[in-house]
Amino acid sequence: MSNPALIRTDSAAHTALLRLVELGGTALLNELKVPLSPRYRVDHIFRSAVVSALVDAGFARMEDRYRLKATHAGENYAGEFLSAPVAKKYVPQIVPGRALREHRELDISKYRSAAPIRPGSDEYKNIPSLMGGARKLPSGEVVGS
Repeated sequence: MSNPALIRTDSAAHTALLRLVELGGTALLNELKVPLSPRYRVDHIFRSAVVSALVDAGFARMEDRYRLKATHAGENYAGEFLSAPVAKKYVPQIVPGRALREHRELDISKYRSAAPIRPGSDEYKNIPSLMGGARKLPSGEVVGS
């Protein structure tokens, strides 16, 4: 008589059935609404989507207007899920810091400036520049004002 194919494992009816069995097999309808999304907490939606699905599948029956009782088939079906091992929560691993190379002093001899290409090519360094009305050489010497 029971048909497990009528209830998907991720549905509101499945969640309500597990809650019903956890509460001892008999519970008020309001107690079954607690773990459900707000959409299924509305009374007429809860009765049409959850309660009728459980009753049609043969997993529960209405005791009175406000109380639902799990059948033997419903308890057996829910028992498969309740006794299943709970998946371990994923704990992210912290990535270790990167290893640094040992500190080496800068070898300045590798970074010498290039030698002049032809004789006299450095003479532009001796041309005075105008700085605030005075002509100065790069050495700081003032050349004529």
